[in-house]
Amino acid sequence: MTTRPLVNNLGQPVALGTLVGKGGEGSVYEVAGSPSAVAKIYDPSMPDRSAKFLAMASLAKKEMYRVAAWPLATLHDRPGGPAVGFVMHKVTGCKDIHILYSPAQRKTLFPHADWKFLIHTAANCAAGFDVIHGQGVVIGDVNQSNFMVSKDGLVTFIDCDSFQIQAGGRTHFCEVGVPPFTPPELQGLPFRGLTRTVNHDRFGLAVLIFHLLFMGRHPFAGRYSGQGDMPIEQAIREYRFPYSPHAGSYQMLPPLHSVPFAALSPQLQSLFEKAFRTTGPTAVRPAPAEWFTALKAFFDTLRPCTQDPGHQTPSHVSGCIWCDLVKQGAPNFFVSVTFTAARGSGPAFILATVWARIEAVPRPNVTYVRPAPMRRTPNPWSATLPQSVPPAIARPTLLTHPPSPPRPNLPPPQYQRKRIPYSHGQRVTGYVAIAFLTFLIPVAILGTMIGQAAFGRPTLVAAVLALIDLLLLAASGVRWMILELDRRATEHRQNEQYEQEREERDEIARQQRDEWYRQLKGRQADAERQYNELTQRWRAATTVAAEEVRRRKSRFQAAMANLEQSTKAWAEVSAKCAAEFDHKKAQLTAFRQKHTELAPRYQSEQQRLVAQAHEMQKMLYLQSQYIADHDIPDIGDARKSTLALFGIETAFDVERDAIFSVPGFKEKLTGRLLTWRAGVEARFAFNAIVGVPPHEQQALDFKFFQERQVIETHLLQGESELKDIASRATKELGRISDSMTLFQRECEQADADLAVIPHGF
Repeated sequence: MTTRPLVNNLGQPVALGTLVGKGGEGSVYEVAGSPSAVAKIYDPSMPDRSAKFLAMASLAKKEMYRVAAWPLATLHDRPGGPAVGFVMHKVTGCKDIHILYSPAQRKTLFPHADWKFLIHTAANCAAGFDVIHGQGVVIGDVNQSNFMVSKDGLVTFIDCDSFQIQAGGRTHFCEVGVPPFTPPELQGLPFRGLTRTVNHDRFGLAVLIFHLLFMGRHPFAGRYSGQGDMPIEQAIREYRFPYSPHAGSYQMLPPLHSVPFAALSPQLQSLFEKAFRTTGPTAVRPAPAEWFTALKAFFDTLRPCTQDPGHQTPSHVSGCIWCDLVKQGAPNFFVSVTFTAARGSGPAFILATVWARIEAVPRPNVTYVRPAPMRRTPNPWSATLPQSVPPAIARPTLLTHPPSPPRPNLPPPQYQRKRIPYSHGQRVTGYVAIAFLTFLIPVAILGTMIGQAAFGRPTLVAAVLALIDLLLLAASGVRWMILELDRRATEHRQNEQYEQEREERDEIARQQRDEWYRQLKGRQADAERQYNELTQRWRAATTVAAEEVRRRKSRFQAAMANLEQSTKAWAEVSAKCAAEFDHKKAQLTAFRQKHTELAPRYQSEQQRLVAQAHEMQKMLYLQSQYIADHDIPDIGDARKSTLALFGIETAFDVERDAIFSVPGFKEKLTGRLLTWRAGVEARFAFNAIVGVPPHEQQALDFKFFQERQVIETHLLQGESELKDIASRATKELGRISDSMTLFQRECEQADADLAVIPHGF
């Protein structure tokens, strides 16, 4: 407790209590006698802020107190003296908002917070902005350290003395800010003397809401497909919002395992596009009231996941977005909520009792018992119908097998065909020609021999002799052809009468055959007419009886077809029902086996945890050492914020490859972080009494609880599912059995009706 005498702006004494905390600008103390208030006393070296504190005090209203740690009164060393600080409401039971949207910290400090809670908090944050802006105040330095969240999701604005205030014609500037929350038009500009607007605040509000809805992701932290790095500040300055449908046009993609932008309502998507893609210094970003309305509407569309009690998913999305992310390799962002919800006790599950009820469900009876045949009274054959079949009328043989025409009746021929033999001269000429042809080669050989012996020129003599032989052969052949032509001409003259007589005989035969065919056609026409008359009389006598026979046969065939179809339907349905019942029973048997294996598996996993307790405690210790809570050389608040945006928040997250993937972090800064992590590791001490870290034990318990819950749910539903299958089988087979019995009776009746038809019909 300090004994420094202070008075408020009303001249009332204020006694300071215990020191609560100390920062770069001053210290915060409890106020004696006022447990709900604290006092912030500034360091004497700080510039005089009396005018700003008085201006803030003049704006003090209950609306401001509900959303902000707003000054209640100014503090002075003496009445009328300069303000050295102020009194404000004490914020209790709240934690920094970044703890809520950080998956690593939320599971420990906000274990019950699901996505619905985050959206509810975002809406409250928007409502707070609306109240602040409604009083003409601009926050200016919007960042994750200026907002506190209660367990109910209520948001309180702190560090209000940095807000931009206008009073008495004077502007009290907000001269600080952090790049990740600074709008594009102010990136890189000095804040000193810079007039902020509510439109600038709206950019920071959109970033804050995005953090809450997207698991701590920064809206401009994405995957850049261009050359080099894309720092967040540059991405903001160039409006490279990676979640936009147009992000591909400026080489940006959302980070892996991020919440799908399409999971948001169209209204929220439009507001984010308007907040992050609207260019130009005069562009108007969405107002807090617009965010509040859209978030509340989206809140009402959320529905619980059927698979994980910790998941809330939009109703316009099929399935669960969080389960899909887990399947893709992302962590379960709401595992603490899931585990808390799963620990609720339910009715005791006794496997033996449940399985006995399952075994008690009988398998569907798929055997068809055909009813005994019944003697049926036939429908009598009417006395008005023919009692016997008239003799069938055969088609005449004259029509089916017509006779062949007879041989023609011709007188004997008067002339015979003559052939004139070869004459003696023609035969001699032919023999001579053959002789010349035969002796052609011997003559040539003889000429060769004579020419060689007499003249020494064998070829010439042979050629002369062969030519003479050929000329004689040609002369003989021509003579023979002349004689042959003359012989044939003489033979043709002598046979002219024979040819004339033959043509006359062929004409007589043709005339006789045509006459015979004409007479045959006449006889066939008469036979066809007589056959048709007889057939008509036969049909007239049997038509009515034939129609009755056809009707009875048709009824029998229809009954048989219906019976066959019903029999086939019985076979199909019975096989399907039996297979469905057996398949479900096999599934339940497998679940039963898995249930019996749970206990030994849990024991084995528990022993593994005990064996790894040292490493787990060390990991938990590293995860509890937040980068934001330590002073690391060259790693200021801006760089800490950048690391957090890329999921590097604790000593456990500090790894060389992970740090190198963050824009702006190279060898020097990476070395600083690795050195800091090594120092943190050196301070770790294993606690044998604690053993397995509680959250690891909880994770193991939840894993087996979830698996047990799935198995027991299937087993508990097994009895009703089997009964349902058996009931459906009984109902369907019963309907088919009734049809089969009906069709069998119809077949028996139709068979009896056929039996009384007279023989022959």
